[in-house]
Amino acid sequence: MSIITDLATYSFLQRALLGGIAIALCCALLGTILVLRRLSLIGEGIAHLAFGGLAVGIYLGVPPIASALVVAILGSLWVQRIVARAQVYADAAIAVIIATGLSTGIILIGVAKGFTVDLFSYLFGSILTLGVTDVWLCLAALALVAVFIATQYRRLVLITFNEELARVQGVPVERITAALAVLTACAVIVAMRAVGILLVSALLVLPALCALQVSRSFAHTLLLATCISLCSVVVGTLLAFSFNIPVGGAIVALLVLAFAGTLGWRRLRSTAGGSRV
Repeated sequence: MSIITDLATYSFLQRALLGGIAIALCCALLGTILVLRRLSLIGEGIAHLAFGGLAVGIYLGVPPIASALVVAILGSLWVQRIVARAQVYADAAIAVIIATGLSTGIILIGVAKGFTVDLFSYLFGSILTLGVTDVWLCLAALALVAVFIATQYRRLVLITFNEELARVQGVPVERITAALAVLTACAVIVAMRAVGILLVSALLVLPALCALQVSRSFAHTLLLATCISLCSVVVGTLLAFSFNIPVGGAIVALLVLAFAGTLGWRRLRSTAGGSRV
């Protein structure tokens, strides 16, 4: 009953939940595609690159989110170009942008003589401090992702499971992949306000991994991933508010528990199926 009263009383909690819901849906939808395409670590790479972008913004005195977004988008497109043109594996290309982001951020932190409060808050997230503008940015990112997936659903399925066939059928693979990379960068930027740069990849990867343990189709995986992500963000935010613990840690801990549960369920189901044979 206290939670309901708090929701009706505190506008910052309402903003946190609304923004968190948008972030959860956005990351789950994109994360499912990334995991199936074996690009699970791209969120981690973009997040570390965003760290460098934030440091650049703070050092130059420009809005950190704007600089991080520009750097993240350019970095995500850079990864795609490296993989396509330089014949480098995706995980190696992601390692390059992680190194680039971290080195840039560390150099600028050294020049600025240490961490600033703003940069520290981005590292660990602060969903309870979301403002009205932040919520609108989260909703805008969700709208872009939803429209993209709805309009390109069949092409995305084909590219995800058989890229060569997609090319043969005339699907613009490079353009769709570039759009996916840009949207992933946008999702990472808004998600780091919820769980922080250090944990943002978990919000992209874990819901999809949970769904894949029990799902039977691409559409089913998308649906389950969004439900798991949504529940984890909402419950994690409310638990963190009630017990005064870090929100990002609470959300990711719930996702880890969900993954352990779905993995156990899959093994139990496999064991039961084998025993009937």
